[in-house]
Amino acid sequence: MKTHSDWLLRELPHLVASGVLDAAAAERLRAHYAARADGRNRWGRVLFPVLGGLLIGLGSILLVAHNWDDWPRSTRLGLALTPLLWGQLACVWTVLEAPLSRAWREASAAFTALAFAAALALVGQVYHFAGDLDRFLLTCALATLPLVYILDASLAAMLCAGAFTAWAYVMPDPEAPVWMVLVLFALLLPHAGHVMRRDADGLRSVALNAVLIPAFFAAILAGFPNVPRLVLWWLAEAGAILVMLEALRETRAPLWRRPLVLYGGGAVAVAALVGSFPEIWRGWSWYLRPQQLPMVWALLTAGLAWLVVLSFRAWRRGHWLAAMQAFPAVVMALAAPIDSRAPAMALAALLSAYLLVLGLGTFRAGVRHRDAGLATRGLVLIALLVLLRFVDAEWSFTARGIAFVVTGMFFTVATLWLRRRMQG
Repeated sequence: MKTHSDWLLRELPHLVASGVLDAAAAERLRAHYAARADGRNRWGRVLFPVLGGLLIGLGSILLVAHNWDDWPRSTRLGLALTPLLWGQLACVWTVLEAPLSRAWREASAAFTALAFAAALALVGQVYHFAGDLDRFLLTCALATLPLVYILDASLAAMLCAGAFTAWAYVMPDPEAPVWMVLVLFALLLPHAGHVMRRDADGLRSVALNAVLIPAFFAAILAGFPNVPRLVLWWLAEAGAILVMLEALRETRAPLWRRPLVLYGGGAVAVAALVGSFPEIWRGWSWYLRPQQLPMVWALLTAGLAWLVVLSFRAWRRGHWLAAMQAFPAVVMALAAPIDSRAPAMALAALLSAYLLVLGLGTFRAGVRHRDAGLATRGLVLIALLVLLRFVDAEWSFTARGIAFVVTGMFFTVATLWLRRRMQG
């Protein structure tokens, strides 16, 4: 099925011939829609070569694995190193031939990174070298890091981030050093900043952020002790920071191109919803002293200070909805070092009230700006809060059933009203 832009491009010669448009205006329109079509097809041009190389590599591995044990050691060693040699030659060619496409750069870097990991594992198997999984992952990631900057390869950066996160969880120590996780991910920051500066709302930036952000969150959590309240604090704090960083950027890109808002808003909502249960404050490590976990407390305190600064800046610029995201993190920070068993009900009620206000504010902002997606997110947040309160309440099944029906009718009417309002 043809799109409207395809139809317009076909009509341009007739419009010029009839005098509706001059040749210069028609050429500008053609260039504009051609650029848009190029942006839509960019993913395919990058993704399909990478997938093709991946399928070829996997097929080769299966063919080699079938006869692996029957070959002499020298043959196995040659087969292990040959893909790495091919990958290095491809990378050298890419560096020497500057006009090569983005797809070639990404595919060459990713193939070489995976070939290095395979060669390292196979050489260890051939010569029976003992190795630890955490050292293997860290070695592969650090060996891939130069490719990220030499070839400007974002896919290789994503592989590094995944390896860093996996390393944090497979370390023999029960808790990965938080400072080391910060240092490792800081090695990827220059590349991420470079990509964002070139096209902050482009598909490459979106994909890079969509991988790096959750990988960093997960890797940091690997360094946390088994203290759910600190994990909840980190979730609320980091999520609010992401939301405010995106708000201060003041972009008008669609929501799916803003992973900071998706991850950050989701993290804040989950943390606040979990904290709206009184049992959380009564049973989850109710008393924590900063001197017990100095590195974690230092990270959380530094993040809180940054969050306060960002909140103030967002509020001054009129982004009050984004500034509100800091509230759960502040509440959890104040409650973390005290015995929260006594004020458990008050803390849960405070976060429940916050979620209600946030949901209503989001809905109101969506209606005012005629943004149906934003208004719907506000309704969804209120609906989740109501449903959790029904689950938490000690009501009979009949009372809960009636409450569910009434709530469902309310949200159905609200959705229909919102649709008519957006169309009006």
